[in-house]
Amino acid sequence: MIRRISHRLWPELNTLNEQRQLLGSVEVVTVLYGLPLAIIGLGWLIASTNLEVLRQNWPEFLLFGGLIVLFESISYFLYFENNIYSYGGIESSLGSMVQWTAVFLLGPTVLWLSVLWFGAVYSRSMYRAPTKTARWSLTRQVVLDLAIVTLCYLAGISAYQWAGGAIPLPGLTPQDILPALLAIIVQLVLTFGVYAGYLWYGFSIQKRLSSATSLRPVIQLTFLGMMLPMLAHPFSILAAGLYTSEGWFTFAYFMVGLLLVAILSRQLSWAVEMSRQQSHLMEKLEQLGRAILSLTPGEQELTEALTEYVPQFLPSGRMVIWLVDTSQVVASHQDFIIDVDAVWAWIIGIKDTRAFRPDEPLPWINAPARHRPVIITPILDVEARVSIGFIYLEMQVRQTSRQIKSQEALFPFMQALAAQIASALNQSIMYQDRLEYHRNVQELEFAGRIQSSFLPDDIPIPEGWEFAVTLLPARETYGDYFDIISLPDGKLGVLVADVTDKGLGAALYMALSRTLIRTFAQDYDDQPDLVFFFTNERLLQDARASLFVTAFYGILDPQTGTLTYSSAGHNPQYILNRQSGTVKNILPPTGMPLGVEENTLWGQGSVEIEPGDVLLLYTDGIPDAQNEDGDFYETTRFVETSTRSLDLAPQEMQAAILADIQEHVGNAHQFDDITLLILGRNL
Repeated sequence: MIRRISHRLWPELNTLNEQRQLLGSVEVVTVLYGLPLAIIGLGWLIASTNLEVLRQNWPEFLLFGGLIVLFESISYFLYFENNIYSYGGIESSLGSMVQWTAVFLLGPTVLWLSVLWFGAVYSRSMYRAPTKTARWSLTRQVVLDLAIVTLCYLAGISAYQWAGGAIPLPGLTPQDILPALLAIIVQLVLTFGVYAGYLWYGFSIQKRLSSATSLRPVIQLTFLGMMLPMLAHPFSILAAGLYTSEGWFTFAYFMVGLLLVAILSRQLSWAVEMSRQQSHLMEKLEQLGRAILSLTPGEQELTEALTEYVPQFLPSGRMVIWLVDTSQVVASHQDFIIDVDAVWAWIIGIKDTRAFRPDEPLPWINAPARHRPVIITPILDVEARVSIGFIYLEMQVRQTSRQIKSQEALFPFMQALAAQIASALNQSIMYQDRLEYHRNVQELEFAGRIQSSFLPDDIPIPEGWEFAVTLLPARETYGDYFDIISLPDGKLGVLVADVTDKGLGAALYMALSRTLIRTFAQDYDDQPDLVFFFTNERLLQDARASLFVTAFYGILDPQTGTLTYSSAGHNPQYILNRQSGTVKNILPPTGMPLGVEENTLWGQGSVEIEPGDVLLLYTDGIPDAQNEDGDFYETTRFVETSTRSLDLAPQEMQAAILADIQEHVGNAHQFDDITLLILGRNL
């Protein structure tokens, strides 16, 4: 029933979430029952007004009017968190005490001062109120204030006059003070009566929203906030008595003292609220930080964590967090919408936090607009320090948000939150990069295993020959390769090659060139130059990779020891003699590398590998091996080490050469693939 009435009077409630609808219904219900009380009170005040009193005492009316405005402007406040969705607060002042002082001196007509003050404040606030919710809250407050300052005060004045009290207050005798105390007590009791409906329904809604939380602290703080100004009301009797018995000077002295008390109360309220707010924000930031640490790094997980915690940061404000990469808006309230594109276009070049008071224009809005106090801070990338999003905070117009220093007090929180989000995003990016890296490593390892399968498993070694071969890749995949190809009439094709690049592209190019050489080796089993010619043509037609291959390919007749070979831009290869311990033959390149130019021809050479000779085939990874000082191993040292090891079997000779290379390299990283093939003919 209540919700239907609320929705009928306030249709926009249907667009709010469940919590906001319930809280909004409190405002509507309070206005509905408080408005008749305010109207009755205003009617009673009109009937009690004596214009002759105003005419005769207009200086006193001006004096008390100024004092009411002064003390109402120096109000103290007490705020508390109802639940994670809403904020409660009590704002009051010593203005009501001044009003009682004026009543005891001038009678009920002076109540118009408070009525005019409430009306002026209400009109100004309604003009500035940015939302319908704010307007209903203001209406609820002014209705209750008018009911209290008219109905409750007039009832108290009636009790005062019934008990024999006189206006103006004659003095400070017990006969004068007791009726005045009765008036204050009657006003106090009736004030609680006016607030009873609002408090009862409000607390029931809060209990529904916070079923797991005790409302006892909220109730205690509410009644404390209501009682504090009323505790000062008895001093209005003292002020009125001083005015009538001691004159204006003593009265002014007393008011200066009260003014100092009001200022100190305000400063204390400010300090308490700032301390409470900072503690609350730091606690929530810590909780968010722990939540982020427990998540699997990712933008979606971060958004979910922010969606949970953002409404808890400042229940009295409305916050939006926007990230450019996801284009997702995380808002503290479902019904809170801002022009994200306009804000982003402005803040993209801003590096620091900015604040805007309600009377300041917002730079991303062309036309003047009413707004609450706004704080906005960019979210900067951890490394590049460029904007990757922003945090937009709109605060309620309260005592702690009306001055720029109160907004600046929230700068550390805004900046810490922005840094936390930026750090989480950076960790997410790093995590994704690590995942991608591990995926790439796994793919490369798999590619390396496939590539290794291209190398011959069963090498046919003819009788009277010895063989050793090794391939040491510098990476997971490699550009070097070797092959032993069985040919007709018992001949063997011996191949060592090097793709002039590294990585996966070189590995693919190696696989292609190896397949082509094997294919054409079967067709031209005694012409290595034609094998290179046709391989080169197909490479240039099919690959178009801007890579090339240096290769040495020889066709060995094991019976005669004849090696017919072609070398496509490869390092000079060597034939060593065991008896002499020297280099017997140098096999230089017979043409350019494969994959460079079409219609290229290669020369062909032929040598005899006699008993006791050793064929030494290698790639440039051996002479180009570098130590930490950048010194190369070089071909000369390679040949010297090889000749010193000629008395060893090929396997042992290979081990000696590789050990010498490792001794030279030391702790330096292997720069290039190393391939070494040793083929020896027994004596």
